[in-house]
Amino acid sequence: MEPLDDHELKQLLRQWEVPAAPAGLAPRVLPKPLPWWKWLFAGTIRIPVPVVAALLAVVVIWAIWAYPRVSDSKSAQLPPAGVVVTRPAATPPIERVPTTETPAPPAVTKRRETASLAGFQPVRQLEPQILREER
Repeated sequence: MEPLDDHELKQLLRQWEVPAAPAGLAPRVLPKPLPWWKWLFAGTIRIPVPVVAALLAVVVIWAIWAYPRVSDSKSAQLPPAGVVVTRPAATPPIERVPTTETPAPPAVTKRRETASLAGFQPVRQLEPQILREER
């Protein structure tokens, strides 16, 4: 038998009819559609990584812009160094009187001793014990 050329193969493919799929194939191969209320608990949505990265960047930028820095809000509430406030800060106007006193030195804290492995000795003989809970 001599091999067929492309033209003859194309003619044979046009004449060929595909057999019908078995009736029970679709339920075995295709997933059953979930009701909408079950999909809310078990469904998934595929989102490309660049979209997630862009949304994350927007959230970070919004968080930085929306919330003031802690250091900025504290410095706005405190009077400048070396100034004595004679009225509460909530009642305007604030009277500020410069002082010539030197501020007190910061409290001296004790230094903690650092851990050292200078005298470390390995265990000479290890005796493990197995502890079991009795029922």
